[in-house]
Amino acid sequence: MWAVKNFIISVIVLFNILFGTICCASNAPSTTPTEQSNLTFVVTPVVRAGYKHTVALKSDGAVWTWGSNFDGELGDGTNTQRTTPVQVRGNEKTNYLTNIVAVAAGDSHAVALKSDGTVWTWGNNETGQLGDGTFTSRNIPVQVKDNSGADYLKDVVAIAACKKHTAALKKDGTIWAWGKKTSIQLGSNSDLNSLFPVQVKNFTENLQDIIAIAADAEHTVTLEKAYFMSLAWERADYGPFEKNLPSDGPSPTEAYYLDNVIAVAEGTAHTVALKNDGTVWAWGKRLGNGDYYDKDFPVQIKSGFSDNSYFTNVITICAGGFHSVILTNDGTVWTWGWNLYGQLGDGSILDKSFPIQVKELKTMIAIGAGAAHTVAVKKDGTVWAWGNNDAGQIGDGTVNKQLTPVQVKNINLLH
Repeated sequence: MWAVKNFIISVIVLFNILFGTICCASNAPSTTPTEQSNLTFVVTPVVRAGYKHTVALKSDGAVWTWGSNFDGELGDGTNTQRTTPVQVRGNEKTNYLTNIVAVAAGDSHAVALKSDGTVWTWGNNETGQLGDGTFTSRNIPVQVKDNSGADYLKDVVAIAACKKHTAALKKDGTIWAWGKKTSIQLGSNSDLNSLFPVQVKNFTENLQDIIAIAADAEHTVTLEKAYFMSLAWERADYGPFEKNLPSDGPSPTEAYYLDNVIAVAEGTAHTVALKNDGTVWAWGKRLGNGDYYDKDFPVQIKSGFSDNSYFTNVITICAGGFHSVILTNDGTVWTWGWNLYGQLGDGSILDKSFPIQVKELKTMIAIGAGAAHTVAVKKDGTVWAWGNNDAGQIGDGTVNKQLTPVQVKNINLLH
């Protein structure tokens, strides 16, 4: 049963490396740096959304942010809210963060992966989610230390951020996590927060041969490399996995099999999965299968209200707070779920039980979903956003809610 009642972290094991985050995943090529003939550093543009802030990775490896900055989650060296994008500083306020290949956004912190395999974090740190050995929030990036605290985490190939914890996948297939540790998020049989990365365990053994990760505050899914096996971590005093959990605390346990899955995205109370045939499946709350009933097993997402119409061309999936977003191979964007702030982009605030097309958007190449706002990138590099905007997370220079997409000011992810 997938309806989980407490905090969970998830790890997704796939055949291809996905630089996944809390909410989005794709079967498109991974974000890998390349060098063109002029020796410039080039990565695929990415957008990620937190609770009330947005993070964007430009093709030149620079990171830009906007929205809430109460805890320094914008990384610009201040705690000033921004309604338009600002560039993330380096570990000194006189320089900027560079050579980034992946970004992730938690509720009020952000994470970046450099091309050299090191991890950098900034923002809220009340549970140690920055991994620098302190509980001090930071408004400029700090480098994540290793489990000894004496050196730095290295050889990382993917990152994920959740509400108050962070995870990293190393090239040897091991998973490391740090931050809030109420029973299960870190999978290490302890109820203590962790200021440094700890290796995620499967019962008494360390998890290995993992090639992608994702994290969320409410529930989790993982697919084992060879067998597409689903795993879940859950509090020992909740849910159907109780009988399978070790007596000294919760750890991953087999839960459900869903074949041929290539990407998974985590929302606050739902999970979305993408299969290799382009179909989309989901379970939990506010699904896109045409009704409003919660499901504790995967159901296929419809491409319209018709009983026999389903998506078969999806390439990217995102799960926001209680809404979902998908990108198809024709560059169109579709949304469903909770819509109180207009995060579905259809000009209304009515919830939708089946996907609707965001009609203003075409030739899109990337999407992101926050708690109650949504972001997308066009093929021309422009960024578009809609939904809740009370902290400027839309990036249009206002704090006004937007029911349809508006262009983010002063930024193009391709130049």
